[in-house]
Amino acid sequence: MQRQRKRPARRYLPELPGDRQDRPRHRRRLIGRVLLSGAFAAAASAAAAALCSRVENRHAERPLNAIAHIYDGGAPPARDGRNRRNTFVGLGLHTGASLWWAAFFEGLFGRRARRGTRQALLGGATVAAMAYVVDYHIVGRRFRPGFEAHLSRRSLLAIYAALAAGFAAAARSSRLHHHEIEDGDERGERRPAEPRPGGAVAPEQRRQRLAALGGEPRHVGHSNLQPDHR
Repeated sequence: MQRQRKRPARRYLPELPGDRQDRPRHRRRLIGRVLLSGAFAAAASAAAAALCSRVENRHAERPLNAIAHIYDGGAPPARDGRNRRNTFVGLGLHTGASLWWAAFFEGLFGRRARRGTRQALLGGATVAAMAYVVDYHIVGRRFRPGFEAHLSRRSLLAIYAALAAGFAAAARSSRLHHHEIEDGDERGERRPAEPRPGGAVAPEQRRQRLAALGGEPRHVGHSNLQPDHR
């Protein structure tokens, strides 16, 4: 007799249809959180840069103008440019960089940051420190923000601290919305299943139907069972 080949055991469980359906939903939520965190961080750091420049240079837009050198090359510009061109280019690059770091924040600390303020601040500070190290110690001068050309070191610290605060604020603001979505999902999962037409009917429902029609269910006990002597 030939030995039958044993089928190899499956190394993983088959993917359920519900898991495939949940993937797009989770992906949309992640993208939404990245956009929210990036917007908060970009707005907070840009506001801090404008405030510091207003105090030091009496010109709020100078830090954003400086960022335009990443696209144009050369020294970080101080002027707004024609039709505020440098300001808009710098703001666009600054927002894009904030979204880039927001992806790291959500990927590394997003879930923990939504649990408490301390975790949110710690995660935001870590990502902001990573951004500073990359901006001023890893990439070349061409890809530096250019803040250092018009602001002091104290102002640089304030900008990156505002970046961290923006990440933390976004995580805390999305916490309420996150819980509302989870509560809705739990209510959907706990919803009782509707009876199928033509399916099995529970005994209690059958008694209620008979009572509504004016009949009573017959109960057959052991006393009614008599042996047949015929």
